[in-house]
Formats: sequence, structure tokens, C-alpha cells
Amino acid sequence: MNKPFLKQLGIDPMAFEEIGSNYAMFESSYLYVRDIADLGEEGGQQEDSTLSRVNVWIISDVEMGAMIPKVLTPEDLEYTYAMIVPDTENPWEMMDQCEKWMQVLKEGIYQITPNLEFKMMNELRERIENLFKTYEEPELDSEGKLIVKKIKNKNFDDSRAGGDKLEDFDTSMMEDQEMIDNLKKEMDLPDGTLVTNLFIPVSVVISKVDLIEHGEREIKGTLEKNLDFIQYCLRKFCLSYGASLVFASANSNSNIQLLYDYFLNRIYDSELIHPSNISDKGALFVPTGFDSKELIESSEVTKFVEDYKFKNQIEPTFNDIVQQ
Repeated sequence: MNKPFLKQLGIDPMAFEEIGSNYAMFESSYLYVRDIADLGEEGGQQEDSTLSRVNVWIISDVEMGAMIPKVLTPEDLEYTYAMIVPDTENPWEMMDQCEKWMQVLKEGIYQITPNLEFKMMNELRERIENLFKTYEEPELDSEGKLIVKKIKNKNFDDSRAGGDKLEDFDTSMMEDQEMIDNLKKEMDLPDGTLVTNLFIPVSVVISKVDLIEHGEREIKGTLEKNLDFIQYCLRKFCLSYGASLVFASANSNSNIQLLYDYFLNRIYDSELIHPSNISDKGALFVPTGFDSKELIESSEVTKFVEDYKFKNQIEPTFNDIVQQ
């Protein structure tokens, strides 16, 4: 528990341990802003207490969604990131879980936003919209290494102070890119995209995806048979809320580092270092801004989905998903 942070909020940390307290079912934790493993590369050790932390609130009960406006201030929204984490143990409940927790999040955030200054509200709204309008896949060089654009831009700024030669940088390309981004921001969003704007970055993280290969026979068989359809439905759902979609597993260490890196990208605007991945079904990664209604509908699963909708050939336990 991040007790110093709770004290900053004026919350007594002991309230989380008192039976009957409003906070008793509300879990608090934290993430380090940097990978602890990276610290050794700098030739020194750093105490846990001196590392920067990001506070994490964990809600596992719908009723505790009412606590969101109590622990978040309007000013916090600029630095807030939400994850909804269903798992694959009961795949027929996956869509219901997504809708339930997205509604909890929406109700909590929409109680906070009326207290925002009008300018800040517009900035938060446009920030999420621009994730779609200006999204670009990370570029790799001939050796498969990431071309880090933000570092390039930083070096260019340094060169203006005399650090490097100005001719090493193509300033016209940077100006053209900025102009293109500004034009993109003026465009309307495509149909079906970001129908509901929650003002903060949101990810839907499907956990325990190792069950696709190593689960019990019934679950493994259900996932193998319906995985394309499940991902089709999830992608449409995430597109409507502007949420990214990640399939991850702690057991198999699948997409764990990716998820951490993506979190830093969304909160701190660090370089996006992982391209999208829609070909590996067990390690699916659809960052916000990548997907579109046309891309989803053009997937190989489209005809498969329509057949199941009209012929009712899918397993009865998936009826709720079919209705999406």
C-alpha cells in the first residue's frame, strides 16, 4: 500500500484495515515508474523508497466504483490510466465483464468531469481523439531496431543550443510532420470510433491467455474454436470507447513488458516502442489509434461471425457474445 500517497489525499491508511470502513474493500498498490532491472545497468543500486511510484487503485466490487470520485480529483485525470482486466477462464462472460466494468469506470469519471475547467475538459477530450487521428506504427530500421523519433526531436532541440550540427537533422521533415499532424487533428473521427470518450486512456487487458494452449480441455477447446470471434467482438467494443486491447499472461510472461511500456507511453508520452500485433492471437496487441471499423470488418472472421449470428451455430454459452 502506498501510505504516503494516501496521506496526501487526506485518507488515513488505517481506514483500509478497519472493518466496516468505506475503504475496507478498496485495494491500493503502486507501480515503479522505471524497471527495477534497468537500475543495475547504471552501475548502482537505488533504494525502493527513492524510486518514483505511480499509485494504483484496484476495484474488484462494482459498488466500490463509487469510490473513484473520492480518490481522484479533476486535476488527477490528466495523469490517470484505467485498465479493465477480464480473464479467459470463463470466456462466455468476457463481454459482460467488459461492459460492466466500463460502465463502472464511466460513471466514476463522469462524476468528476463536471468539476473540470472547460479548457482542461476540452484538452483531455482532444488528447484521446488525437490518439486516433495522429497514430503511427513504430518504425524499425534495417536491423529491426526501433527508430526513436522523440529522441531525434530532443537531439534536434539540443543542436539548436550548439550541441550538434544543425545539418544533421532534416528540419523540413519535422515541420512537414507537424503540419500533417495538425491537419489530421482537424479531421472527423471515422464512424464507430470513440463513440464514448472517457477523457483518460483506457486498456482492456485479457489475462490468463496461457489457457488458450494450456487450459483444461473444455476451456481450451472453447477458446480455440471461438477465439477469432471473441477478438472480433472485443476489438469492436474497444474501438467504441477508444480503448487499447492487450492479451497477456503472467504465467507465460506474454505481453507483460509490453503492457508496462505501453502504460508509460500513455501516461508520460514516452516513445511507443511496440507495433500492433493482430496476427498472433495469443499475444494480441491493438493500441489506441490503430484499429478502425473497416479494418475489423475486413478481417477473415467477418463471414464467420455473420454465419454464427444467423445460423445460431455457436455454443449456447456464447449467446451473450453473439448478441453484441
